[in-house]
Amino acid sequence: MVEVKKLQNFLKNLHKFDKKLDLTQELEAINQSFEKLVKAIKSEDKEKISMTLREHIIELINYVNTKDVDLDEALEKGFNL
Repeated sequence: MVEVKKLQNFLKNLHKFDKKLDLTQELEAINQSFEKLVKAIKSEDKEKISMTLREHIIELINYVNTKDVDLDEALEKGFNL
């Protein structure tokens, strides 16, 4: 299993030099990945659901990285770990 902190750091380093998107572009990217996930869920195709869920999670992590949110810490607090 991949640790959240390792995944977040990997993606942060991978996209370190990418062009920064404005808020509208960031929200559009998140919305598009969510719409793909909804379509996959409606299709009930396990492969599609898995793939689009993975893409959506990565999109969300990329967004929180731009805001310097510690996802590991946020999840720990959210689940009282």
